Amino acid sequence: MGWSISNDDFSKWKANVGKAFKAPQTSFTPTGKGKFNKYFQPNTIHLKSTAVYGGTIFWKELKGESIIKGK
Repeated sequence: MGWSISNDDFSKWKANVGKAFKAPQTSFTPTGKGKFNKYFQPNTIHLKSTAVYGGTIFWKELKGESIIKGK
């Protein structure tokens, strides 16, 4: 699933993880061929960050019209 991390959550997560941090702030589900499971929707974001504690990020699943679709 693709994700979107708020600026505040991204800054905290990056600082907590340290030098090894390499994750992007926004990532869309890949558009490759094939279907991984019944929930797979290519080029979409289904997860939005809600909080960061240490190196752990917590998510809210986006559903219906809340799902962000790429171009």
